[in-house]
Amino acid sequence: MRELSSESSPKDAKALTKVELMDQRIVSTEQIDGPAICAVIREVYGLDLSKAPLLDKNFAERVAVAFPGASDLSAAAVDLYIAENRKPSTGAEVRAVLNHIFGTNLEGISQLHERRISLYSKDQWIVQNKKDLFIVHTGKNDIDVKVIPTPYFIEKTGKKQLPEELQQALNNLGFTYDEQVGAYYYANPSGQSVPDQFKRQTMGAIHQTIQASYTEL
Repeated sequence: MRELSSESSPKDAKALTKVELMDQRIVSTEQIDGPAICAVIREVYGLDLSKAPLLDKNFAERVAVAFPGASDLSAAAVDLYIAENRKPSTGAEVRAVLNHIFGTNLEGISQLHERRISLYSKDQWIVQNKKDLFIVHTGKNDIDVKVIPTPYFIEKTGKKQLPEELQQALNNLGFTYDEQVGAYYYANPSGQSVPDQFKRQTMGAIHQTIQASYTEL
């Protein structure tokens, strides 16, 4: 991977969004393949794709056949997808590939850093900041999701439950309060990963609640 020159990086890296930084890293990558892409995602997002399960079981089987004994199935999966389709050449195209393979919405993740929403998914923290207000926690393969307040929110408000307006918004999306889980919870009845639109609606409902009532916390 070539280092970026000052001419190709007009903005300081700290001022770039993660999407912009990823775009720069992809442009500066000489060989866009599975290992290189996974390395960029690890560098920019701190996300280990090796922990992310493949969404399509048939595709996962093809990866196992094509790369027997591979030490990094995530990189192998990206290589196989590129071989079966076409090589991505931009950050946007790489993000689309990774969302298709792993269900990882990197553009959405980038926005969460500014919205004070923590995200636990793929068996790891994807986004977590000290002053975040709510946590979205997804289960295996993103089939189910729960929403809970953060310790910071509880400390600042004295409330251990979600605000009533957020409870109602989540109810409207199909969430219910699960006593056993101890959180507002949704499981996709199809047994498949919840669709991107549902994820966006959930994050949007949380963001609207924060903007309406909790920007001063």
